[in-house]
Amino acid sequence: MIDYISDYLEALGARIFIQKSDCGQTASLFATFGPEEQGGLVPSGHTDVVAVEGQDWASDPLTMVEREGHLYGRGTCDMKGLVACSMATAREVASLHLTRPLHLVFTYNEEVGPSMLPALSRVWWG
Repeated sequence: MIDYISDYLEALGARIFIQKSDCGQTASLFATFGPEEQGGLVPSGHTDVVAVEGQDWASDPLTMVEREGHLYGRGTCDMKGLVACSMATAREVASLHLTRPLHLVFTYNEEVGPSMLPALSRVWWG
């Protein structure tokens, strides 16, 4: 998924930085539209899902169900929505003449710690 997102955003003119995990199975992505300067806006989403073992679910977490107007299931309401919205609006964002950078940050393992922060701080602040 990170490769797909990277290719898509890069084709629209984003500057891309990818940090792979130590095992090489997962990666985080930092994509920037707009001027090359410090600061800007940083919407952040995550691309992985949390394991369900040992959690108290009232229904099968791998099958989305609707109850009383609410959707229940693993990943039905989390930061992946920002990833989807970012991808849906990326072409429009790329056509804007931004005066400040827009950095899209899509990470993994955010539940267990800020593994991407050191790399992101080097990209953002130098």
